[in-house]
Amino acid sequence: MVLMSSRLGIMYSINDLAGSGIADILASRFRCREVKVKRAINALSYSSNRFDVVLAGFREETFNFEFLDDVVDVDFYIILSKHRSEAGIKSFTVHSTGNPWREADVGGKPLELSVANPQAAKTLLLNLFKFRSEWGLNGFDVTYEVTHHGPTSPIKPLTFIEIGSCEHEWSLKEAREVVAESVLDLVENGLLSSYLPVVGFGGNHYASRFSERALKTEEAYGHMIAKYVIDKLTVNELNQVVIDAITKNAQKILKVVVEKKLKSLYRKTIRDIASQLNINYLET
Repeated sequence: MVLMSSRLGIMYSINDLAGSGIADILASRFRCREVKVKRAINALSYSSNRFDVVLAGFREETFNFEFLDDVVDVDFYIILSKHRSEAGIKSFTVHSTGNPWREADVGGKPLELSVANPQAAKTLLLNLFKFRSEWGLNGFDVTYEVTHHGPTSPIKPLTFIEIGSCEHEWSLKEAREVVAESVLDLVENGLLSSYLPVVGFGGNHYASRFSERALKTEEAYGHMIAKYVIDKLTVNELNQVVIDAITKNAQKILKVVVEKKLKSLYRKTIRDIASQLNINYLET
């Protein structure tokens, strides 16, 4: 699936301190008009040279946005959100959604992945890295997160962009500005044109190896499935998750990147599926 048209939905929860704050900044920068969007508490429309944008806020928590395809007609979504970290790490994060395991404790369905968007995710990641410095927030990490939580059922590509990790950061004007500028840059200047769509398997929740590779190479990550998830899957579940992670992306995946610390049986399973799908395989 390739994104050919130019309709973008920027969505948030009105009860999300970070997301609603970022949306307020975007609304002040856009030359908007009010529009009606089903279920939305408020919605605005804006057009740049690149995209026709709908900016809409809903009562539901972002991880419960299963209804998006039913309320707005766009080509892909960016979800503005907070990120909660028990470790208290200040961060800007980008990730795809899905439950690559048997549980669905935070929205969505078990063993279901949404459609990732490697191109949009990398564009946002690089923008965060750039604007973090411009707003003097180099103490914040800029990182991917692995695929986790809902929503899982929307068929249009979906990417979360978040401020972490607690109420202080969610409310910080400069942090909201960094994310708003990152999204605004995408809206005005378009998506990254030079990139290599890949998926990742292994590593930790913050996908540190994959994040580092994305910032230094053309690799653009869609789904990333963490080691702690893979370790809990049965062979059949792992097969399903690997196939879904490779196939449920807005752009055709050209390479699979696997961390060597994964058990050899898991690496062989992933390598065999990549071979069957005629996709390059790399261990790192």
